[in-house]
This record gives sequence, C-alpha cells and structure tokens, in this order.
Amino acid sequence: MSENEEFWLEDRELALSSLLQTGAECAKVDDFEAALRAYDRALDLQPDCPAVWHHRAQVLTQLKQFEAALVSVDRALELQPEWVEAWVLRGQILQRVKRPNAAIAAFNHALTLDPTCAQAWVGQGDLARTNPHKALESYSKAIDCNPAETEAWRKRAAQLWALHRHKEALGCYDYLLDQAEHAEDWQSRGNVLYKLKRYDESVESYDRAFKLMPENAQVLANRGIALQKLGLVDDAIASFDQALKLQPQDPNLWHRRGLALRQSRQFEGAIASFDQALLLQSDFCAATQSKLFALVKLKRLKSYVFSKAPIEKMKRSRDLQNLVNALVKTKLPACIVIGLSVFLSVSYFGAVNSRLVAIAVALAFLIISLFGDWLDEAKR
Repeated sequence: MSENEEFWLEDRELALSSLLQTGAECAKVDDFEAALRAYDRALDLQPDCPAVWHHRAQVLTQLKQFEAALVSVDRALELQPEWVEAWVLRGQILQRVKRPNAAIAAFNHALTLDPTCAQAWVGQGDLARTNPHKALESYSKAIDCNPAETEAWRKRAAQLWALHRHKEALGCYDYLLDQAEHAEDWQSRGNVLYKLKRYDESVESYDRAFKLMPENAQVLANRGIALQKLGLVDDAIASFDQALKLQPQDPNLWHRRGLALRQSRQFEGAIASFDQALLLQSDFCAATQSKLFALVKLKRLKSYVFSKAPIEKMKRSRDLQNLVNALVKTKLPACIVIGLSVFLSVSYFGAVNSRLVAIAVALAFLIISLFGDWLDEAKR
C-alpha cells in the first residue's frame, strides 16, 4: 500500500469518527434530522459499517420513519448477524409498526444469542402486557439480568399495580427513587400509597412530584383526593383550586372541587362547581348526580325541579337527559335480562301472572340499584 493510500485511509477514518461523534451529539440533544444527515454522510464514506447503519436506524425510529429504520437495522444485521443490540432494535421497531409476531421472533433471537440481555426481556414483557403475569415474569428477568435497568423496574411496577399487588409495586418505586428522583415515579408512588390507604405518605409523594413538575394539574388533583381522605377538606379545596389554575377547562377537576366543597357542607359552591363541570361537558352524568345530591342536602330540589327561570329550565333539561341516558345505558339492560329470566322461569313452572312477577322483580332490582347509587354518592 502506497503512502498516499495510507494517508487517504487514515483521513477517511478520522472523518468517519468525526461524523459518528457529530451524529451522537445531535441525537443527544434531540436534533435527529442533523444526526441523520451526519450518518448518511458517514455511509458515503463507509457503506459497509454496521455501527453507522445501527445508529441510523435508531435516529429514524425517533423520527417515526419506521420502515426506513427497519431497512437500516436489517442492513446492520446483514453485516453483523450476531449483533444482539441490533436484534433488540429490530424487535422494538417491529413492535412500533404493530408486527408483534415478528417482534417476538427478533427478541427471541436476541435472547438466543445472549440470554442475559435485559432489553430483550423488556421487549418480551411489552408484547405480553395482555397477560400481566407473563409480562411481570419478563420484566423480573430483565431486572435479574441488569438491576440497573430502570425501564424494567417501572414496567414491573405497572404490572404489579394492574395485579393489585400494591406493596410490591411500592418497593419498585422506592428502589427507583433511591437511584434518581423522577417526578413520574413520585406521582406513581403517591398513587400506590393511596391504594394502600397510607394517605399522609401519599400526600408527601404528590408534594415531591409537584415540586419537580409544577405544571402538572393531575398531581394536584390526586393530592386533593388524598387530603379529603385525611379529612383536610379545606386543604383539598385549595389543591383543586390550584389545579384549576393550570387546567381551567377540565370538567373532572370542577367535579372533584364540587365534591370537596360538598364534603365541607358548602353546598352553594359545590352546585356552582358541578354546573361548571356540566358546562364544559354537558353529558357528564356523575356531575349531574352529585349536583342533585347537593340540592337534596340544601333542600332545594323541589324548587329546582319546578323553577320557571329560563336558565334553570335549560339546566334541568340537561340534567334530566343525563339521568335518562345513564338509566338506559347502565340499568335498563340488566333490568330487561333479569325480567326476561324471571318471566321464563315462572312461565316454565306454570305460575299465573308471570309477566307481572317479572316486571315486579325487574323494578325491585332497579330500585335497589338506584338506592345503591345514592349511597355511593353519599360516600363521595
């Protein structure tokens, strides 16, 4: 090899290294377009470099150009067939384009090459989420392979939550927060503590979460609900008010505020909050039920029902429609099924007035169901 050829090869390697560094730095700051340009230039210099094809596939995945990403990662695997990370990336891309069988095959191949590949186990878990126990097993294996795989810890905690194994989920979030503070982990920890009825600790977790993400209204809403459980209703109302400053168009927040005001026997303010929730979402049946309960407590239901004021008539019409819709959607089907079952059973034994018996049983079920709803509303 001549001196000029050696110089040219050395110069090309330096240029390739520089382009790879540029691509990595651009990707680090989420400038994926610039990163893609750098990797394309690198391929002009060395089209048979598997690392460049792999990095290019990663960038294209971030740009949601999944088919092009798949082409790139397949090229990397042609050049280096036993590259575990490339097989994992291929599985992740296939998962994004909703080709689960091909994705499972890619993750399985990665695990055949390296049974301790934590990311491949995470991928297997993601594809098994419809089977929480199987997904949990995969995430646990990922953690066994690499205890520092924080993604596996979070996903394991989510599956434990789905399985109502809240104490174990709490252990996952405690581990994650020992490693680094993330607002979402504090929020999830608060949710788990709430389920465990450790409301004071739940509030503390929500406070830590809100400190890290002060624009998150949901954290404040969850905090308010936990404060209500502690009987700190005024603090709960303040928390909902703060959340509404961030998201004033959220009907659920107005509803939760109304419930807190009703709990503190501020019925007028509660009714105003329920009306605001219904103004934002006219078919919000839960808000209608909460409002009617407050009107009963305030002994104003009769005057509301018979009011001739135009605005009250409009609200009454909307509330009536919500109640009818709820009745038709949630109660009527069950009443029909029960009535028909009773009718057929009674008719089979030759009892007289079987139709009246069936209707009576269905009505009794409806009354009991409505009474149960009323008790549930009272608890809220």
